[in-house]
Amino acid sequence: MLNMRALPFSVMCLIATSQLPAVAAGAAAHATLTAINDCATSNRDAAVRDASVPEMPFIALLAGTTGTTLVKVDLASSGALSGATLFKSSGTNSLDRAALPATRFSSFRPEIRNCAPVAGSYLYAVEFAS
Repeated sequence: MLNMRALPFSVMCLIATSQLPAVAAGAAAHATLTAINDCATSNRDAAVRDASVPEMPFIALLAGTTGTTLVKVDLASSGALSGATLFKSSGTNSLDRAALPATRFSSFRPEIRNCAPVAGSYLYAVEFAS
């Protein structure tokens, strides 16, 4: 059974590996074990790292059309988007077609369970407002 959860919108600050403190070669094994045992974030929900603003279709803009499209996103354990499909229509085809590229240009962070990133499927809401 597919475990579908709504993906909350949030912007996260990521630390590049070049900014982490260096570990001496002799202490590498100890540091690795400590990192596993003292995981700072043992569990964390998947989230949006950087949301791409959807392009409002011109015809929908002229008509004052609004709506929310739900897109099912499949995330790899790295947070990379491995799939995006329409889950629930906004009721307007042009909005639904615009929601998919906005989703594909967004970036995500993976879910963390027991200190390890995991792949999963989530619902991503793309809202169109006038």
